[in-house]
Amino acid sequence: MLRSILCLSLTLLITACASQKLNQGLPLLTGKDIDYAINFLGFPDAEQTINGKKVYTWGHSNTFTTMQTVRTPVSGNIYGTGGSAYYHGQTTSVVPQVHNYRCNTRLITDKSGIIERWEWNGNEGGCSHYSNAMKHLIQSNVAFTDEAYEQADAIKACGEILPPETVGKEFKACVAERLER
Repeated sequence: MLRSILCLSLTLLITACASQKLNQGLPLLTGKDIDYAINFLGFPDAEQTINGKKVYTWGHSNTFTTMQTVRTPVSGNIYGTGGSAYYHGQTTSVVPQVHNYRCNTRLITDKSGIIERWEWNGNEGGCSHYSNAMKHLIQSNVAFTDEAYEQADAIKACGEILPPETVGKEFKACVAERLER
């Protein structure tokens, strides 16, 4: 039981770290050539063209099983020819617990290969691989100022609220408006 709690705690800690690193690192790729991202993430698992945009996808999944000890209280009465007796105790069994780790990261570029948007989904165990890549990216951008973080947040917000086909002046206007706030 203690082992399961420690594994869960470690997984939650890794998850919080993974999502934080992805949310810090992926905005750093916006405005960069896709080759720059490939230097950190490796070659993508898939590449598609949708509405003139290139969508690069990196994916990771891992499923494994651990065994967990479960204790169940039991009690009851035993009846026999000499009367009855009350009993109580517990049974111990070992049951399999399946863990599914997964992560998908997508970068969307314009026709010239410049990254315009990013997204990711998954869980901490699955995304830890990509968060390590983002850790290296963040470290290589140590001069990333508070102003740049504000810009990254504005870009992310505009990417979430504007339709996917929004680019150019309209996207820049959204970012500028967010930075003025």
